[in-house]
Amino acid sequence: MAPIRRRRDFFTADQVRELVMDPVPTADSDSEESETDSDEEDEPGPTRTLLRNPTEHDNGVDINHDSDSEFEEEIRDDVSMVSAEDEPEEWIRLEDGDEWQADWLDDFSENGGRPKLLFDVNQNTKPLDYFYQFFPEELFVLMARETNRYAKQTLQRLGVLQEHSRLNKWTDTTAEEMKAFTGLQMAMGLVTKPALSMYWEETWIFATPGFGTVMSRNRFELLNSMLHFANNDERIPRGQEGHHILYKIKPVMDIVQPTYQASVQPGLSLSIDESLAPFKGRLQFKQYMPLKPTKWGVKFWVLADAKSGLCLDCNVYTGRDADRAAAPGGVTSAIVKGLTRPYYGSGRHVYMDNFYSSPELYDFLADNKLGACGTVRLSRRGIPDEMKAASVQSRKGDRPAFFRKGRLLGVSWHDTKRVSVLSTIHNNSTVQKEIRHRGSENGRRPIIKPKVVEQYNQHMGGVDLLDQRMSYYRYPHRHMKWYRVIYHFLMEVALVNGHIASRIAPENQSKECVRRFRQQVICGLVDGYQKVKAGRPRVLREVNRNERTAVRLEGKHFIALNPSPKYKPDCIVCAKKLEGNKRKRSQTRYFCKTCQLPMCLMICFEDYHTKVKYW
Repeated sequence: MAPIRRRRDFFTADQVRELVMDPVPTADSDSEESETDSDEEDEPGPTRTLLRNPTEHDNGVDINHDSDSEFEEEIRDDVSMVSAEDEPEEWIRLEDGDEWQADWLDDFSENGGRPKLLFDVNQNTKPLDYFYQFFPEELFVLMARETNRYAKQTLQRLGVLQEHSRLNKWTDTTAEEMKAFTGLQMAMGLVTKPALSMYWEETWIFATPGFGTVMSRNRFELLNSMLHFANNDERIPRGQEGHHILYKIKPVMDIVQPTYQASVQPGLSLSIDESLAPFKGRLQFKQYMPLKPTKWGVKFWVLADAKSGLCLDCNVYTGRDADRAAAPGGVTSAIVKGLTRPYYGSGRHVYMDNFYSSPELYDFLADNKLGACGTVRLSRRGIPDEMKAASVQSRKGDRPAFFRKGRLLGVSWHDTKRVSVLSTIHNNSTVQKEIRHRGSENGRRPIIKPKVVEQYNQHMGGVDLLDQRMSYYRYPHRHMKWYRVIYHFLMEVALVNGHIASRIAPENQSKECVRRFRQQVICGLVDGYQKVKAGRPRVLREVNRNERTAVRLEGKHFIALNPSPKYKPDCIVCAKKLEGNKRKRSQTRYFCKTCQLPMCLMICFEDYHTKVKYW
């Protein structure tokens, strides 16, 4: 550990003037220097504890410099380097009463520090319009084109299909049908059921007749199996130049991601964190994050507005090797630099956790007019040994220890556990709080809390807020393909961003809740495509059911054979008897001419027309 030593790095204006205007003492005047130093010690001035970092070179002004001529040259070049307002070039520990204002960053005054929409809205702007702003309509054209292409490639690859294959009924889809398909997927998040096929069941427990009026179950499942976003024939194999690991979803990302920053101007505070899209299938860059509500899935690096939760950018984590190849200088720093690059020079504040924070990164952001704040790992390069020692020695209830170097502020504090914070936008001010404490008389005790910690807790949750809102009505059914996980994640981001944008818009007086906003988006997507289901309508009213029962038991009935050998529906009587048993089924070509229902010859035909409870 480097030693702590005290010295005077600050001079009065008269001393600076004397050093600049008078000749600099030579080596022959050592005794005079010593005498001057001793005189100064009789009148102690303000002192600082200087912390040297053994890993960094000392570029600051040293009054004990070996070369007096070099010292004179530095003083003459820049008098401000020894002024009382100078930012220290080395880490110093701030004592009680040492205060300053972190005013190097210009005040952010755009729109009062609040998010602002960059597209035109009015009182007639609908929830679907807000959704389209972050999920453009051209995306549905892409989905229809690539889904049709993939279906054609699949049919060519399979050749002759089996007789009952669902692909025999494939017809090309359109952008309008893909909108309706997407709307049904969103609706499944609002109405959760255990299995996909249950949305088309007609039993009173699970009946949701609206799904059948939009699209048949077979058509939905066929579109779901063929859903594609890129041309497989143009894929570059792994290991060859130009290969992209996200090729199957990249066209969607290229359309969706630019809309975030083009549609919304964020407020003062931004936050960077990870988000996880649920997925447990086989995938080389699948992640396990035990502290997240969803522990397995595809990880995203997300930049969000700290207060509203608006997603401003997101990048997919594709593996350690890929990230290192793209950022040889440091993966975590490259992530932050890439996400915040559009906001260089804006004067905004960026909050992050200890996975990203480092003195080097914070200095880089400060050079680009971005403030930064976050927890920091003490093992990061550039953290002084004294700050590490203060963290180890701190006990619960101790006053926080503050350290400063230039624009950087370091804080060591013991709350429920030891915490270290780095910031370029805060000073060493503190606030007094009361916490619960069993040993005190009133059950509470006061603590001294660094203001930087309080600000960090208030602004770090932007991505967590986004995750929370996406989890409310997420598509509930598992995915077999990893790229569909990313597709649904981007769709959820568009829904959340659209809802937040609708609440930001001053022209929008009806602030819809999340559920009603999604409901209106769904209705807008299926509108125009919704149609009445073809075929004989099911009569569910009790009166008609009684009439059918009377006809079934009292009318004249004749058995008939369907002329088509391919047509073998399930016997209505056997199906009722075997209800719930999926392994058994009875198909027949026979049917009743009067009832127009399939049933087995002899026993089933007789039971159906002679028994009230024929099963």
